[in-house]
Amino acid sequence: MLVDEADTIFGPKADGHEDLRGLLNAGHQRNRPAKRYDPHKNRVETISTFAMAALAGIGRMPDTIEDRAVVVQMRRRTPQSRWRRIGTGATVHAFRSSLSA
Repeated sequence: MLVDEADTIFGPKADGHEDLRGLLNAGHQRNRPAKRYDPHKNRVETISTFAMAALAGIGRMPDTIEDRAVVVQMRRRTPQSRWRRIGTGATVHAFRSSLSA
């Protein structure tokens, strides 16, 4: 699951997203299902919540989210900063091979 602008969901001005936070909290481990009421079927259903998630946002996320996260802090590029495109093909494969889990 990819969530952009997560600060609008979990930031200090966001309200009423405890259900989504609960799903993300449960989803970091296998065999931690969530319960959901389906009004059309008039019954409670058990749904699997295990999923990898990547959240992008400005500022901090709630502690319960960050506790289960690998946080990558980024900063804006300054006008003096230089950048170059990594490339494709062999360059990218060599870079990927150098990474370790």
